[in-house]
This record gives sequence, C-alpha cells and structure tokens, in this order.
Amino acid sequence: FKLTKEIYGELPAIISVFLYSFSPTILAHSGLSTEDITLTCFVFITIYTFWRYTNFPKTINAIFLGIALGLALNSKHSALILIPGLIILCWFYRKNINFKYQHLIYFLIGLIIPFLLIYQIFHIKEYFLSLKETTDYINRSQMSFLMGKYSIRGFREYFLIAFLIKTPVAVLIFFLLRLITQRVSKTDFLLIFPILLFFIPASFTPMQIGHRHILPIYPFLFVFISSGIANFLHPLLKDRKVLPVIIASLLLLHFAYSSIKIHPHYLAYFNEFIGGPENGYKYLVDSNIDWGQDLKGLRKYIQKNAVSDVILSYYGSGVPDKAGFEFQDMYSFGLWGRKDHINPPHPKKEILAVSVTNIQGLYLGKIGHDVFYWLKDKKPIDNIGHSIFIYDVTEEVASHERLLHIYFWTGQYDKAIREAGRILILDPTDSFAHLILSFIYMNTNRLAKALNEYREAVRLNSKLSFPYDELITHRASQNAYGNAFNNMKHLCLEDKLTKYAEIADYWATVIAGSK
Repeated sequence: FKLTKEIYGELPAIISVFLYSFSPTILAHSGLSTEDITLTCFVFITIYTFWRYTNFPKTINAIFLGIALGLALNSKHSALILIPGLIILCWFYRKNINFKYQHLIYFLIGLIIPFLLIYQIFHIKEYFLSLKETTDYINRSQMSFLMGKYSIRGFREYFLIAFLIKTPVAVLIFFLLRLITQRVSKTDFLLIFPILLFFIPASFTPMQIGHRHILPIYPFLFVFISSGIANFLHPLLKDRKVLPVIIASLLLLHFAYSSIKIHPHYLAYFNEFIGGPENGYKYLVDSNIDWGQDLKGLRKYIQKNAVSDVILSYYGSGVPDKAGFEFQDMYSFGLWGRKDHINPPHPKKEILAVSVTNIQGLYLGKIGHDVFYWLKDKKPIDNIGHSIFIYDVTEEVASHERLLHIYFWTGQYDKAIREAGRILILDPTDSFAHLILSFIYMNTNRLAKALNEYREAVRLNSKLSFPYDELITHRASQNAYGNAFNNMKHLCLEDKLTKYAEIADYWATVIAGSK
C-alpha cells in the first residue's frame, strides 16, 4: 500500500492491496511453511527501501536498505540475484541519487546486521555451506514436467506458461492493457525490472519445479497494474463515463470470484485458459498443484465415506504413521519409514488414491514416467483438493491387474501376491493373475507352486496373449518379464513340459525383440 501510494496515489494503493489479498498464488504460499513467501516479502521490502533511498538519500534509509537486503539474502539463496539487480538500478537511477560514500558504509553495516543476528560471528560459514549445497543441488538438475513432456534441462517456456495459466485472467488482461494504454515511465521501471530480474534467469535454469520460483514478481505486478485499473475508474469520477468502470469492475469481481471459488485449495488454482484446476495436472505438477498438502483431506474423505482399505501413491513428505490411516503403499514419494502394510483380501470398500504428481510419474523415472498411464484417461470418482485422485477399485479387476503388474516387476512380491489373490476372488478365471503368481513362486524358489500356477494360466489362456505392449513400458519391466519367461522355459523343460516351455520361449523371444 505504502509504495503504491507514494508512486501512484491512494486509489491505486487500495487496488494493489485488493489484488494482493485475493491472489490465489499469494494465498496459497502464505499458508505454507516454505521460504517462497518470505523471499517475496523481503524482495519487495528491499526494492521499496531502495525507492526510499533514491528519493530521500539519508543515512537511515541506507541502513534500512542494507537490512532489507540482508533479510532477503537470508530468506532464500535465490535472493542473490538482487545484488546485481540493485547495481543495475543504481546505474539506472544514478541521476536521482545524491550518493555519499559514507552511505555505502552504513548500507554495509545494515547488510551485516541480519547475518550477525542469525549466524553470529562464529557460524557465518554455515551460510556459505548452505549456499554451496544449493548450488550443487541445482547443478545436479531435477526432472521437470510441462504439458506431458519431461526434461532434466528444463524448458525455456516453462515459467511463461506457468505465469499464463496460474495467473487469474483478469490480472493478465489488466497487465496487457497497462502496457498498451500507458507509457512505461522511469518510475514504472522500478516495478518492471524486478519482474524481469526473477523471470528471465528462472527461464534459463534447469531447476524448474514450480511456479513458486517466480512468486516475487507478483507484488510488483499488482502495484504496476493498479495505476491502469485506477485510470479505468477515474472517468466515472470525472466525466461520468460508465463503460470503463463496468469493464474494470467486472474484471475485478471475476478476479475475486476466482479466488473465492478455489478456496481453500489455492495451490491448485489454474485459470480458465486451460479449463481451471480440473485440468491443471495435465500441464504442471509438483508444487504447482500438488505438494502433499491434501493428506489430511484424504483422511477425512476416508472417514466420511466408510472406506475400509486404501492403496496409496502419495507425493509429499512425512511418516506413514502420521497419515492417520492404514494403507498399502504404491510408491509414495517422500514418505519414509515402514510401508509394509498389506490390505486384506476381502475389502468392504477399497480405493486407490494417487497424487497427480505420481500420475504424471515426475519422480518415478526409475520405474517409468508412464507407470500410471492407465489412470490418465480414467475418470476418478472424486478428488481431494485437485491434488489427489480417488478411484474405487473394490470390484475392478483391470485396476488390480495393473497394480499386480507394477508390484511384480518392481520386486514387491508380498503386495503382488495380495493383488493376485484379490483378482482371483473377483474373477477365478483370470489367467494373468496365475501367470504372475507362477513367476513370483519361481523367483522365490517355490518351484512346484510355480509350475502349477503356470499350467493353470496356460489352461485359461492357451497362448498367454496379454497386452504386453501396454504393460511393458519400461526397460526394467522388459527385463523382469523376459527373464521370467526364459527361466520358466527352463523350468518346464526340466519337468519335460515341452508344450509349456515352447509358449514361454515364444514370449521370451518376443519381449527380448522389443527391447
């Protein structure tokens, strides 16, 4: 409010606070215990104190500027971009600054104060150690997802698309109109520059895992467009022209409504350009929509809907004991501790709950990004905050077959046996369940059981003609099936089961040829 009022006046100041207060992005991160909103706060304060210093170059303002920068640097390492940024701003506003060398000393004193308070003198090395760890982490790269594509080098258009689909349409329209209808002044540059300062470098870094990395641009964006919105409202006050006011008012109402509508799931906000939050996971995942924030919501859903058993693939951090319910794990990324619970064979109501980040397989590269491809076109019965999809698999054989497949080739045999048992309860003639059981028993040296299950699989499906091209979508799964059929061939030959050996040999050859 204060910066906007000093630059543009009181009405724009009120508008900028309104935009900030109803921004889904700001509301989302204000409720999370992460550094991003803290960084956003101190970056804005740093630019504000710079503005104060350029207009009132006093000792106290130099100290405040140093303190603000020190706080920003200690909030998150990405604030380091402010150092060259402030140098550029000093050069740009050099004619406005009545610079005195003693002010530089006071600025440095102010800069040191936060470091002394946080690290004291003897622990300052911890800051640089954490800076090195952050640099190493970024250099190792991390998988990014954008509109169905994956990359460890990032996408140049990642943050542009994130900005366009996670910013309310009204804000985008106001921003465009502001650029078109009003000349960007020297004062406006103070607001445009921080937007570019965070936006452009972010687009060239390989670390592209969240729209939150450009969170600091939003306060500056709101201040910048507030003057344009005020100009739409001024005609009513001066010339009684109603149309601009109606347009601006409708856009502001739409902006507020879009925020109220998504409450309290602000992190999952996506605008109407892509059809809203329902389609968000098709474009972006991870902290753009799914940061593990809805586990409590899932617990409430389970209690409310009398769910007896859960198969969970969760993206988020924590300990399984804290989930508040028993679950059979299916690659819950970020949960540590024991995850060995196995659901009973006769569930009253069993659901499969999958975080949308896992549906896209962003961090499941070791078992294949498309491990849950079969869920992408399957409509969930419900969702928790748009970040966890719910599927009723109580009586659904096809889903249990997919789960059986995943558990088998990833070596989770106890859970695979449970899935096979559940399938055979639902459909005793399911040959695929018998086939996988034969492989599991063979791999665990229960050879008599393996042969019995294999013979039953062939009896039910003489050619074992399963959709292997759909199931085997990863090199590791090809190896698992290829080795299993090859070993089964030798086991059958040892028992003089030539016909069965030929079938196993055929599929071992087919699968080997698809590698």
